[in-house]
Amino acid sequence: MKIGIFVPLHITAIQDIYMANCQSRFIERCSREFDVVSAMTIDHDATSKFDSINEISCALIDMRSADSYGIVQPTLAALDFMSIHKPDIILRITQDTQVIDFDSFVELINISSDGLVGGYDECDNIGNYLQEIDIVQEDKNYRFVQGNFVLASAEIWEYYRKIPASVKHYCDDSLFSYVVEHETGNSPIFVGRWDEQKIWRHNRTRNIYYLESLFR
Repeated sequence: MKIGIFVPLHITAIQDIYMANCQSRFIERCSREFDVVSAMTIDHDATSKFDSINEISCALIDMRSADSYGIVQPTLAALDFMSIHKPDIILRITQDTQVIDFDSFVELINISSDGLVGGYDECDNIGNYLQEIDIVQEDKNYRFVQGNFVLASAEIWEYYRKIPASVKHYCDDSLFSYVVEHETGNSPIFVGRWDEQKIWRHNRTRNIYYLESLFR
């Protein structure tokens, strides 16, 4: 099985570099188990500190000259890159989200061919965005796969391209989940709440020593 891993980077401080290096070590760990293709995007806020990255083991997609505010444009660029290398499964994981139980993560990969996998969050009304792509929101209290950790087949990820151009950052995850369920008839596969996870942790820590300790 070939796994694609994509990390959108938002580099404004040296601690963000450590987060990126931590994700690089996670990618290397995955490479021991799978055939892996990986990429990180550099967004418009990247500073000169980005030049101090020295441990990255994947492709870098430079979007500093693009209108790349938020996560949608970097994700689309990463999907274009992934389409060249044709992975079976793709994970999007943000720089401040760390996998802490690798064995359980591998188990998730084994079920991800069945649908969109991640931790759930809840939203109210995304109907205005859905109207732009001719979808009516039927359930006003909707559970979706929260965007810090999103795992799915490459085929499922193609539905991400249906997200309206007006969306730059917020609601990309809830819209993606809704579009996938609408188009496929399959509900997302939830692994508990997104912020109560034992497999991964969304941790905005800027503790350098903690970040360095991961995946040594």
